[in-house]
Amino acid sequence: MKSRKVFKNSGGSPSTTFTDSSALPQKDGGGAVRATNSHRGLRKSGAGFTLIEVLIVIGLLGLVASLGSAVGFDTLGRSAVREERDTLVSLLWSARTRALANMHESAQGVHIDGGQYVLFEGASYDISDPDNQVIPRNLAVSISGGPDIIFVQLSGDASTGIGTLTMTGPTGAATVVINEAGRIEW
Repeated sequence: MKSRKVFKNSGGSPSTTFTDSSALPQKDGGGAVRATNSHRGLRKSGAGFTLIEVLIVIGLLGLVASLGSAVGFDTLGRSAVREERDTLVSLLWSARTRALANMHESAQGVHIDGGQYVLFEGASYDISDPDNQVIPRNLAVSISGGPDIIFVQLSGDASTGIGTLTMTGPTGAATVVINEAGRIEW
């Protein structure tokens, strides 16, 4: 038996219509009205996530994070080598420019020491010269090659340190080549 009950909202227009008699109060055998709790036709919603879904998502996030951190650390290591190479090239260009400009009428050079670069004047490196300019360097990057690179005044030719300087870091390497004419390639 289907019955229809219409409820009206305060505006007077119908708002909800029930056509299923099971949703309405029913009379029991003795004539009393009883409320039914029938949920026929209604689907329980599965709100929330299962444990396996949560674990899969956490596993995927962990995988993406580990790949991202591996790439990030590799990039940081390579950038340390590139930064050190750029610093050395800048100092070499500075020394060569000073030699071409005949600054203080002497040769100009760069000395590579354990934890520093030293920009100096003269035909050889003098550790006690007060005019030496000390620039700290990254100790995580090792440098192989001559400790002194000297450029001749006025010509800018390299008199000492001709060859290849190799920089090696935890995840990368770079080279700087100095030829006889003082050309610096990297």
